Amino acid sequence: MNNKIYFVSDHHFSRTIKEEEKIRKFFEFIEHIKGCEALFIVGDFFDFYFEYKTQIPKSYFSVLNALWELKKSGTQIHYIVGNHDFWIGDFFTKQLGAQVYKKPLELTLQGRKFFIAHGDGLSKFDITRWILRNKFTIFLFHWIHPDIAWLIGRLTSKLSSKTGKVVKWEKLYDIAEQKFDIGFDAVIFGHIHIPKHIHNNKDFLLLGDWIKYFSYGKLECGKLKLFEWR
Repeated sequence: MNNKIYFVSDHHFSRTIKEEEKIRKFFEFIEHIKGCEALFIVGDFFDFYFEYKTQIPKSYFSVLNALWELKKSGTQIHYIVGNHDFWIGDFFTKQLGAQVYKKPLELTLQGRKFFIAHGDGLSKFDITRWILRNKFTIFLFHWIHPDIAWLIGRLTSKLSSKTGKVVKWEKLYDIAEQKFDIGFDAVIFGHIHIPKHIHNNKDFLLLGDWIKYFSYGKLECGKLKLFEWR
C-alpha cells in the first residue's frame, strides 16, 4: 500500500445517458489507484441514487463492483454525499466498507488540516437541497415503486443541476478563506464542475467533474495537486 490519497467528485453516473467513455475512464482510474491509502468521493457520484432496504439500483452494478475491488485492494473509501446522491443508504457502509458522511468533513491528512465538502448549500439556501434532505420526503419515497421513484428523482436531479450551476467559484473561495483563518490548511469542494487549484501556502481545490474534465486531486507527502485523467 502507498500513502497516496485521491479526491474525486461529480461523476453523475446515470442509467439514462450513454456514458461508455466515462465508465471506461473511471475503471482505468480505479485500476491505477488500487492499493492507495484512501479515495474520497466528494459528492454527486451518481446523478440520482435512492436505496431501498432490500434493493439497490441495478444499473450501477459495474460501478459499485469497481469500488468493491478498490476496497479489497486495501484502499479506504470515504463518501461525502452531494445534492444528487444524498439518499445513500447503508449498502456503502455494510457491503462496501466505506465511510459515509452527510456533513462537511474536518480531518487531518498527512499532517495537514483539511475541510472537505461537496459545496452545495454553503453559499445560499437551496430549496431543492432542502426538499431532498427532508426526512418526510425520504419516508414517502420508500413507499413508491422504484421505477416511479427513479422518474421523480430524474426530474429533481435536473432541477438541482440548474440551481447548482448558479454558484460561482469565488463564493466557495470566500468560504475557504474563512476556514484558512481558523486554522485549516486545505479546503476541497466539488459541486460546480470547475477544476481549479489555488496554492499560497494553503490549498483551495475545486475538483471539477468526470463529465468534461475527468479531473481529480492527489495528496502525496503532504502536497496537494490537481490532475486530469487521460
